[in-house]
Amino acid sequence: MILSHLFFLAAGFFLLKKGADFLIDGSIDLAKRYHVSDWVVGVTVVAFGGSLPELVVNFYAASIGSTDIAVSNILGSVTANIFLVLGVASLIYTLAVQPKTLWVFVPLGFLSLGLAGLLAFLPRSGGEGTWVLSRLDGIIMFIGFLAFMVYALLGSKREGQPVPHHMLHRAPKLAFLILVGLAGLLLGSHWVIQAAIALTQILGVSESFIGFTVVAIGTSLPELAASAAAAYKKNAEIAVANVVGSNVFNVLFVLAISSVIRPLPFAGDNLLNFVIAIAACFLLFFCLVVRRAPALGRIHGISFLGVYVLYLVYLVVAQRG
Repeated sequence: MILSHLFFLAAGFFLLKKGADFLIDGSIDLAKRYHVSDWVVGVTVVAFGGSLPELVVNFYAASIGSTDIAVSNILGSVTANIFLVLGVASLIYTLAVQPKTLWVFVPLGFLSLGLAGLLAFLPRSGGEGTWVLSRLDGIIMFIGFLAFMVYALLGSKREGQPVPHHMLHRAPKLAFLILVGLAGLLLGSHWVIQAAIALTQILGVSESFIGFTVVAIGTSLPELAASAAAAYKKNAEIAVANVVGSNVFNVLFVLAISSVIRPLPFAGDNLLNFVIAIAACFLLFFCLVVRRAPALGRIHGISFLGVYVLYLVYLVVAQRG
C-alpha cells in the first residue's frame, strides 16, 4: 500500500516539474525574443513558472480543506529555495548578487513573510478565530503582489530592439507546450496531495510535517532545476532572481490565493515552520550584506545544505518523539 502511494507521489512530482518546465521554456522563449533582460526574466517569468507547482498544489489542498499542507508547503518552499536551491546553485558557480537584488528583492522575501505573519497573528473577532490568514488578509497580500509586479516591470530595462512579430513562428508549438504543462500541473497536484494525505495516515505524522518536507521539496524541483542550470551556464542573475522572486510569488500570490479560497490557520508545527522560514530569509540577507562584494560561494552552499539537512533530521526525530 505505501509503495503505491510513494509511486503516485513521485509521479505527481514528475508531472509538476515537467509541466513547469514546459511553461517556463515557452515563456522564456517569448521573453527572449523581445530581448527582456536576464534579471527581469528571472524575477518574473522564471520565478512565476517555478511557483506554479506550489500554486496548483495549494489551490487543490485549500479546496479540499487540507489547510495544514497549504500553509506548510509555502513555508517549506521558502526555506527549501534558500537552503537547498541556492545551496546547490552556489556549489556549482559563485552567485554574485546585484545591488538591486540585495537591497530590494532579498528584503522583500523577508517582508512578505512578515506581512503574512502580522496579518495571521492580528487579534480579531468573529468566527475565524485568531492565528489565521483570512480572505481579507489574502486580498491585502495580493494587492502587495500586484505592487511588486508593477515595480519589477516598470523598473526593468529592455536590451536591444524587439524581434519583429513575423519571427514568432513557434506560437503553435508554444501554445501546445503551455497546454501540456497545465495538464501536467493539474494531474500532478492531484496525485501529490492524495498521496501526501494517505502517507500522513499510514506513517502517523502530521500534514504540516509532510507539507514542509516532502511536498515542499517536491514543488521546489522547478526552482532547483532552473537555478542549477543557470549556475552551470554561469548566469548568476537568473539563478538568484529565480529564488528571491519565487519566494515573493509563493507568499504574496500563492498563499494569498489559497487564503481567499479557504482561511488558513497557523497552528502547531506551522508556527515553528514560519520562524524557520523567516530565519532562512534573514540568514540569506546577512550572508550577502557582510561581504564587500555580495555573492554566495561554495562555503555558503555547503553551510546552507548542512543547515537544511540538520533541520530535516530534527523534524523527523521530533515526529518520532
